[in-house]
Amino acid sequence: MSYHAKIHPDIYKKRVKGDVLIRFQAKQPLKRLTLKARGHQEISVVGKHVRHYEHLGELLYIDFEPGMIAQEQFSSIRVHYKTKPKYGLKYDSRHMYTRYHTEDWMVIHPDIGDKAAFDLKLTLPKGLEVVGNGKHISTTVDGNQEVHHWREKRPRPTFTFGFAAGYFQESIRRIDGVAFHYFYIRENRYDIEKIFADVDAMYRFFKKISGKPLSEKRYTFVLTDANSKQEASGFSLIGRRYANAALKDPRESWLIVHELAHEWWGNSISATDFSNFWLNEGLVQFMVAAFKEQQYGRDEYDREMILFKRAMIQMQEDQRALPPVDPKKPIDFVTFKEQYRSLAYTKGAYFFHMLRDEVGETAFWQGIKNYSQMFWEGNATTAGLQNAFEQAVGRKLTQFFIDWIYTPQDIRLTVKTNYRQGVFTATFEQSQKTARPLSFWMSLSDGRKRYHSKIELTQKQQAVSVKLAKAPMGVWFDTHHTLPLVIQQESVSFEQLSFNLKLAESTTDRYWALEAIRNSRECRANRLDMTRLIADARRKDKSRIMQWATASKKSVCQIRM
Repeated sequence: MSYHAKIHPDIYKKRVKGDVLIRFQAKQPLKRLTLKARGHQEISVVGKHVRHYEHLGELLYIDFEPGMIAQEQFSSIRVHYKTKPKYGLKYDSRHMYTRYHTEDWMVIHPDIGDKAAFDLKLTLPKGLEVVGNGKHISTTVDGNQEVHHWREKRPRPTFTFGFAAGYFQESIRRIDGVAFHYFYIRENRYDIEKIFADVDAMYRFFKKISGKPLSEKRYTFVLTDANSKQEASGFSLIGRRYANAALKDPRESWLIVHELAHEWWGNSISATDFSNFWLNEGLVQFMVAAFKEQQYGRDEYDREMILFKRAMIQMQEDQRALPPVDPKKPIDFVTFKEQYRSLAYTKGAYFFHMLRDEVGETAFWQGIKNYSQMFWEGNATTAGLQNAFEQAVGRKLTQFFIDWIYTPQDIRLTVKTNYRQGVFTATFEQSQKTARPLSFWMSLSDGRKRYHSKIELTQKQQAVSVKLAKAPMGVWFDTHHTLPLVIQQESVSFEQLSFNLKLAESTTDRYWALEAIRNSRECRANRLDMTRLIADARRKDKSRIMQWATASKKSVCQIRM
């Protein structure tokens, strides 16, 4: 499939006049073609064998003469239209740019799995800097206007079609043969260098772990006045708020990492449909954490995982149960947005963290490389991801994917502990209707040494016992921090909770120990001691997440996890 568009935006009236030639190959004998054209007016359709067309709401229905377009046959239509985009085209005083809703300013096939090449001729007033998809072919003068010709030969999802134009300044930096362009209006070159200082490392990291360099030797970052967060094929839109955050602290470059990662996972490797769309966003969110780990250390990776887990806990508190990450059924964009979108970004990312622990470091990164190379310049599914990792680890991962991707999450897990006559016992209870198999690690400390036990739960109520010479001072559950939920400890003394915080060995242990004590019944009764514990934790752990968690503006007790 391919689109050949002539787009003429009127930047004063905020209207668009368009002409799009759509070439396609029928998957089956074709009687009707349905396209998306939201808010379009004065539509006309021409093409061989077109019998009738009708524009109803967002959809354009094109009927063909019976029996004239056979399976596998190539055909084409041309659509002329005018429109005033409500969502898909943003005008600001000194620049304009497209957004996710391509159907607002063009005419497209609604199936996101139908990746297509895109040829764009964009007519604009003279003097504007322009970026489009793929390669810049030419800029020609037409009176007091210029026609900018861009061509994306690589098949791409239609929501990545777009352009940006404005009175931009431009800076260029070459990294391993790829020219990175930076379009900006209000910043200076020094600020741009600081904001995008890590792009060299990002590109090399993604190239290494995927085994794939970018096939197009140009990529552009466009800074916008609004709070844009948008990937497009060959460029991305970065809102000024996010750029300023990265200027103040390079560890806050998450949006730059996220959008660049989409050029691999999302644009080059694309979800087949919205049921599988978590692959685009979940993997890229994980890649933000993985890059931060490489660039700034494990604390930054752990911070991202804590934030994902907090978001999931909040969602489950609000909804009682989380939907599956992949519903394994056809869903449209509206359903995805309303029911699955938040989970795609949070649990989708956290799943890769869980998978990393499940298969081990070497097999995990081999699985990422397998997946990237198996589906490069194609469409991917959850089943394809599973296959890529099974090849890497050499065993089946069916149950793991069923448990954490295809099954709704309604798990409520509590634990009661006691120590009697040299035996420590933890009794776990799942309060949801059906028990779920759960695997995680438990650690015990006598103040000098830690003891580790792997817990395998299969029943709604299950006790686990460990022989110890004396009662443990510290008790931690899920010490690999892979469960997308919190194990609630019942009937635990303030002293026990305090030791869990004091004896914690990692930032993540320390963070969740602090949250447990803040949310305990004993917190308010020991408010003064709690204040001292928080101050001590703040002195000991300088990681960003613990400095945030122990900030003076935080409530001492009963904050939500």
